[in-house]
Amino acid sequence: MRAEHDRYRGSGRLPRSERWRIERLTEANPLWGSNGIAFGPDGRLYVAQYVAGRISAVDLGSGDVEVVVDLDGPIQSPDDLAFGTDGSMYITDLTPGRVWRRTPDGAFTLVSDEVAATNGIACVGDRVFVNEMRVGGRVLEVTPGAEPVVLAEGLAMGNAMQLGPDGCLYYPHMITGEVHRVSPDGGEPELVAEDVHAPVAVRFDRGGSLTCLAARKASSPGSTCSAPATARSCRARCPEWTTPPSTPRTACSCPASRRAGSRSSPRTDERARWCRPGSSDRSGWRRTAPAPCSPGTTTGWPTSTTAR
Repeated sequence: MRAEHDRYRGSGRLPRSERWRIERLTEANPLWGSNGIAFGPDGRLYVAQYVAGRISAVDLGSGDVEVVVDLDGPIQSPDDLAFGTDGSMYITDLTPGRVWRRTPDGAFTLVSDEVAATNGIACVGDRVFVNEMRVGGRVLEVTPGAEPVVLAEGLAMGNAMQLGPDGCLYYPHMITGEVHRVSPDGGEPELVAEDVHAPVAVRFDRGGSLTCLAARKASSPGSTCSAPATARSCRARCPEWTTPPSTPRTACSCPASRRAGSRSSPRTDERARWCRPGSSDRSGWRRTAPAPCSPGTTTGWPTSTTAR
């Protein structure tokens, strides 16, 4: 891992990751206010800059940044973007609640203005799907000149979503800390991950594993949670199976064959049980192996730095 972020120098803090190599690709500030990202057909990384009101393309080889959608265009607050098979860019314009299409030659077309708080977006061929970042939000298919088709309702604040390797659309519920999926052709939505702290985006790596980007807590760095797409449970702080973390973990991998149960009720057939006296302090955790806790103690999983 290599970290070269100037804004961390002087404070003694460096970005850290157990899974990813962190490398600076651009100088400071050209991508300020950035949010959704997607690779374009030209191989560049396109960045929706919600706060800046523009979209930039980054050449990952040279680090060059080009503004491709500027403030003088029709888009007010680009939140997320995706590309269709013809190379057109589809963009969610969150504040006014619109979905736009930008052709490869730079022409804009309004796809829909009938979606509230448009946020996550994904393309399946030439079909375009979006969700709403609001309580009671929806996942919809939008087509120019037609009414949006509702695929799922009752989202607890949707956000960045993606098509999974199984052909389903995966999307987060930010408030309830869940990830769901639904077929682009309709059907009953299915819960695939829970207990993820404020998930703001879901993505798949080349191996087909689902990665959830979680919002930063006031007292801890942002966290990620990884699990195979077939897993029924994905935790924002999956502990090691035999040894508890000495500090809260910010990344985890949960194999489907060894899924973690609730942190307040660990599965004793897969990992050691931890117990503490029935009090509010967090300093008395003790490992007791798979045997049940003694009477008068509390079952759980230690989260403080004093656990041992």
